[in-house]
Amino acid sequence: PLPPPPPPGSCLWPRPARPAPGGPKIGAMPDQPGQAPDPQHGPAPEPLQHAQDTFPPVAPGEIVHPSHRARSSRLVGVDPGGATGAALAWGLGLLAFLIVAGMQNLLPAPAPADPTVRVQSFGQAELTGKVAVKMFEALESLQPGSGAQMRTYVRVMKDSAFTAAEVASVPSVAFEIDGAEGGREAVEWARGELNDREDALAGDVSEAVLESYELAHADLSAQAELFIALRDTPGAYVLTGPGLIDADQRALMVDRLGVFGELIVALDAGDEGKLEELRSGGWGILVFGLAAGLFAIGVLLASVTCFVLALVWMRRWRWRMDVPTPGGSVFLESWALFVGGFLVLILVLGLVPMPPAAGLMLQWLLLLAALWPLARGLRGGEYRKAIGLHRGRGVLREIGVGVFAYLAFLPVYVVAVLFTFALVIVWGIVSQSLGLGSDEPLSNPVLELIAAGDVLLLIALFLLATVWAPLVEELIFRGAMHRHLRARVGIAASGLATGLLFAFMHGYGPLLVPPLIALAMLFALLREWRGSLIAAITAHWLHNFTLMLLMLAAVTVLG
Repeated sequence: PLPPPPPPGSCLWPRPARPAPGGPKIGAMPDQPGQAPDPQHGPAPEPLQHAQDTFPPVAPGEIVHPSHRARSSRLVGVDPGGATGAALAWGLGLLAFLIVAGMQNLLPAPAPADPTVRVQSFGQAELTGKVAVKMFEALESLQPGSGAQMRTYVRVMKDSAFTAAEVASVPSVAFEIDGAEGGREAVEWARGELNDREDALAGDVSEAVLESYELAHADLSAQAELFIALRDTPGAYVLTGPGLIDADQRALMVDRLGVFGELIVALDAGDEGKLEELRSGGWGILVFGLAAGLFAIGVLLASVTCFVLALVWMRRWRWRMDVPTPGGSVFLESWALFVGGFLVLILVLGLVPMPPAAGLMLQWLLLLAALWPLARGLRGGEYRKAIGLHRGRGVLREIGVGVFAYLAFLPVYVVAVLFTFALVIVWGIVSQSLGLGSDEPLSNPVLELIAAGDVLLLIALFLLATVWAPLVEELIFRGAMHRHLRARVGIAASGLATGLLFAFMHGYGPLLVPPLIALAMLFALLREWRGSLIAAITAHWLHNFTLMLLMLAAVTVLG
């Protein structure tokens, strides 16, 4: 039998006073043996089988949650709120979530103001070309002739060139590897590729797209003339004199082709200093690759060790999260307010022009959604305990658990990433065979923001990824939403549900969500295991901080 209901407005079930000496044992449930029969509920039941060596004793006034009685998840009182609040939160929250998820993952990226400029300033084609140009000089300095292996990068660049401008960028890289003759051959390939793509275009293509193809052909003609001049000048790698490309076309080529336009202009103008700047950095890439490899080996060894230890210790874990009695709605309302506020923020940013850094800083306002239970009358101590903002078994110990759990989880994360790669490949084959979608390469919006090079934007992005996301997202998804769902379903169902909600709020596209769902499941398990959010916040921070450092290092090395 359950204890009597809590008084109105109370969050937790009232606990009985400590029994008098000689009374019932501390771990005894109401009406267990050793207590006087309760006249309201009848005689005491038969003794319950309780393994004290595995399951800790239950304190007075607490009952074991039915879905996890083996791990001592405690069923506590009803959260504030009721059926009306829950219905409104579910309805409005799910509607806002579906709109946000659709806008973030299904709608195409907005077209740029000038369609001749590549959308991805740090896309796969540009990244591959930069590595080829910079690595060629470093490899040739180590051993003459070894730079020829960069021809593989030219082939990869050809396969990954999506826009007409990217196709027109390939000859400049081919020239760096195979000289003027290689550049001429790449020009012929690019012309054929553009012609094939123009033939495949539907009749309703916009004039802007057709114009981008015309400009790409003009860029290729200029490169062809340049490579002929260089070929006819034995031993020359730059022209001397006024050059073949006029000043206006030089500016347009740099605007359309980016770093590869700069390379062509420097060749035409005979600017040795600029060429050296564009070709340098290969040694930095080699050092970065070596350091990244050693770091990956160390992380792999630590991860495997932690994974094995986690398997061994798993049977000794005890779930320490307090699970509320079904019926409350205040933490569900927090999630709904967060999603609704995120939707409003997206709409505002789409209607009101503002710097990207300002848009990122506005997301800090969503922290108010996590504080909604306090506005609904929940006291500070009850709020911190319910949402997980407490020290658990010690702040340092919880932080250590977060680091350990993240390392132990990395093998699972790698499997999720490999599954995502397989999913992308399969979807590409299926979509091409059925004529669905396009060949547009996958993009990483965070990497594109980093590549923009705006210092204020980098600071805002770094704070958002390493402070806002671990704190606010854990408060909303694992602190609030997971708590609300756990009153009604088990750990696995709640972790999966919050993982789906968490993953599709990010704008990485539906094919890239499996690793995010896996991460969210880890954070939910940490919340359930520790009770406190400190471990989940630590693991979340460690993941985001590591990725941000790697992306910053990659962008810095590649210029």
